[in-house]
Amino acid sequence: MALLTVSSAVAEEPRNTGEKPKWIISSGAVVPLPPGSLVSLAVTLEKKIEAIKLDLVLSGDDQVMVLPDPRINAETNVAQHFSDRSREDGSYYSVDFSRAELKELAHRTNDTAATFPGTPVGFTPEFPVIALDEALGYIDLVHAELAQRPVVICELRKGWEHRREGKDLAGAVYALLQDYLRRSGRAELYLASYDPDELQRLSAIRDPGDTAIKFIQLIGSNDGAEVKTFEFGQYQPFNYDLLFTKFGLKAVSTYAAAIGLQPQTILYPSGTVTRPQYLDDAHTLGMEVILYGEVSGLQFDAAAPTRPTTVLEHLFDGVGFDAVVSDDAELIEGWQQGRPEPNRTGDQQSAIERLIEQIERGSSKQPASDRSGTTR
Repeated sequence: MALLTVSSAVAEEPRNTGEKPKWIISSGAVVPLPPGSLVSLAVTLEKKIEAIKLDLVLSGDDQVMVLPDPRINAETNVAQHFSDRSREDGSYYSVDFSRAELKELAHRTNDTAATFPGTPVGFTPEFPVIALDEALGYIDLVHAELAQRPVVICELRKGWEHRREGKDLAGAVYALLQDYLRRSGRAELYLASYDPDELQRLSAIRDPGDTAIKFIQLIGSNDGAEVKTFEFGQYQPFNYDLLFTKFGLKAVSTYAAAIGLQPQTILYPSGTVTRPQYLDDAHTLGMEVILYGEVSGLQFDAAAPTRPTTVLEHLFDGVGFDAVVSDDAELIEGWQQGRPEPNRTGDQQSAIERLIEQIERGSSKQPASDRSGTTR
């Protein structure tokens, strides 16, 4: 692991985070729809979500796919389609398949009868794997009908495993987002990674002052679940302790606009913050602080807030987070109560009906590379 240095990256302009409204990030999980599917994306956008997170991996032909892990056997039906393509460890890897092959796959769902009541015997609904350009294209297709264009957070999933295979996930995603911005105009895009080296490499190659694509430094646990580094002839779990020091935080502020903290790294079970000065220091450096874990999974004790709106008020106003990740419908709806009703069209239609309609309309338009437009 390269030592974090303040001088090795391009500095972000400090921002007054107090002026920006608190926001909720969705990971696109809409029970029983699998996250990362186009149908789940459509339903999520119907919820007036401010931001959506997309987990990304690479295919064998360097195409960016919306999948939560480079090992795809747990998330897709790959074993049914390519039973002879597993590796010696029994796993299937995204980099062993082309974009076209991955698009033949569907996200795995739980027991069909339990998750989709009334489903005919022998019928299993399928939700195809999609690519990042398709997800962005769909958002372009519907953004005029949304209250506001959502922020899109592109999370790099296990870039270290890609590098072990000779693949550059970070570079491919960054290049795709740059091209998307050139074609589509202004959009709010973030690129998130648990790997500091990954983001610092991108920061070193981007033009000074170019913050059209902002970076989020994610901070996890020291168990190697997210990042490993090659040291002493083998892969070792990445240690985040340095990033929790003032020096480490200052270094992160030179390339990242925000930090994302998993709940166990920043909160006690009671809901109180373990490192209150850390959040204050991050805000002083101009960074936003995101609770980067499902809020509904927090196990507050009896003395902590329990009502949906109170939970978010506690996390936003009490602790000081600028954003939280949640797909809890009750939590989101409770937080949105009292807000002005956005100007939307087609509210009486289901998200699925609108998805079909929008895709049909979009198919009659020119290819995206020949269109130009602006966003909010």
